[in-house]
Formats: sequence, structure tokens, C-alpha cells
Amino acid sequence: MDAVVEETGLDRALVESLANEEVPAELTLAQAAAVQALADGVADADTVREMACEHLLLGMTTGVLDIDAVTAELPLNLEATEVQQKIERRAPMTFREFVHIQHVIATHQP
Repeated sequence: MDAVVEETGLDRALVESLANEEVPAELTLAQAAAVQALADGVADADTVREMACEHLLLGMTTGVLDIDAVTAELPLNLEATEVQQKIERRAPMTFREFVHIQHVIATHQP
């Protein structure tokens, strides 16, 4: 636990929540990527985050979805421009938002 806090710079309470298999609502995709990047053989946190967002974009292409279609199915109070900015990494995204966006995209895959 100390190593995760030290290497990621994340708050100890947040790391403890993750260790207890709890996902705090405030956990960001960038923070989740920082933790994931500590695993052996995993790229750095920025690359993990970039790959996650690129996966969303690829899924939208494969599922023939535009941003309005994705936003319409999200159980989140977000505008299409906000969702687009988050997917393009121009705005921060919570891990919860990522999971919901990924779910919508995954349900439309051929």
C-alpha cells in the first residue's frame, strides 16, 4: 500500500478503498491508469489512459456510433460535447464515466 501511494502520489484513503475492492466515485481514469501502470509489463500511466480512450474511439467506429448516440444512452447527466471532450482526453473523466461509456459502446458491437 505504501509503495502504491508513494509511486502514484494518490491519497492513502483512495488507495485503501481500491485495496478493499471499492471504487470511489471520485476516482479518475488517470488515477486508475496510474495504479494499473504499476503492474509488471504494463505501460506508463499516460499510455494506459491514452489506450483506454483510443479503445473507446475504436469501439465507436466499429459499432458505427456517433457521440450523440453514445450520450443518449448514458445514465449520466452529460452533454455530447462533454462526452466527446472526455473521450478525446481534453477533459478529465472519472473511472465511473469511463465504465458507463464503455458499456454503451460494447452493447453496440457487431
